Amino acid sequence: MKAKSCHHACALIGSLAALWATQPARAADYHWDLDGITAGAGSATPSGTWSLLGTTWSPSPSGTVATSAVTTALTDDLFFSAGINATGAYAITLTDTQAASSLTFQEGSATISGTSGVVTLGGTGGKITVNSGAAAIIGANTDTVIGGSVGLTKLGAGTLTLNGTLASAYTGATAINAGTLALSGAGGAITGTTDITLNGGGLTLTNVSAEAAVDRVGTSAITSNGGTVTYANTATASTAYAETIGSVALTSGQLNVVLSANQNAATNTQTLTLGGLTHTGSSNPSTITFSALTTGPNATTNMIAVTGASATPAGQIIGPWATTGVAPGSQNIYAVYNATGQVVPMTVSDTAETTWTNA
Repeated sequence: MKAKSCHHACALIGSLAALWATQPARAADYHWDLDGITAGAGSATPSGTWSLLGTTWSPSPSGTVATSAVTTALTDDLFFSAGINATGAYAITLTDTQAASSLTFQEGSATISGTSGVVTLGGTGGKITVNSGAAAIIGANTDTVIGGSVGLTKLGAGTLTLNGTLASAYTGATAINAGTLALSGAGGAITGTTDITLNGGGLTLTNVSAEAAVDRVGTSAITSNGGTVTYANTATASTAYAETIGSVALTSGQLNVVLSANQNAATNTQTLTLGGLTHTGSSNPSTITFSALTTGPNATTNMIAVTGASATPAGQIIGPWATTGVAPGSQNIYAVYNATGQVVPMTVSDTAETTWTNA
């Protein structure tokens, strides 16, 4: 009788153990903290190393609970930093693969970098939030990158900069919902993304002369619900900057396409090429503006082109939803395509025309 009872009890215990083993890991919130139970992150510049079984994470938002040996998981939401005192610029060294569900940079300017570092995101959409007034840098001329297969969603009004020596390793969709996603450096790129959606945020592509031909975004399709694409190139003699991005679909809001630096000599030029441009539906409220500092977009030095575009017939415009100018907020001239598919301002002189026909 006892043997039978033990048999049933053991079977039950085994079943419960198997069930427990199949349960997903519980999510946890961890806050970067270098000073144990003392409130805050340790200082205004809490630099340290993010490592396996490291003691730099507190479960307390204020940092008043002791840190313990923690290896962060794909279900964990990570915050930089504990308390409110990490207001300066600080460095987080990463030399292996670490995991997180999401990252939130609450204040200060944090740089995550190191040899062979990977931040693998596992939460829905791969959320990285950079609060207003904060900044986050991943890479900083090392090969540290973002990894994972859940994509990247940029949240918060601050700027996230990817500027490593290698392109980001993550796959999936990219959404820029607020603030700026900035790509720079020798390898700062998101060429593995399947598509890009602008939901009011900005995408900035920054280059110096040695990076003139770096492909930062590839040709993945871009959907615009409003936002900004900025091509920022240092004016350097005998340098021809060139970047081709994916086809752009305008669905809502205003998209600003900006060349933010003037290439002011025949020997230095810049060309940003859109892989296509669509604005479909008679009730589509979206608009697009094209600007280039000092000159506006032109056909010689500061060029914006659209693949597959043909010359706009005389007396017509691309559409009342497309304008040009010298800076965001001052694009007040209708846009047309020239014979090579470049976007240029419409030229009007001494005409009695009072109505315009879309191309």
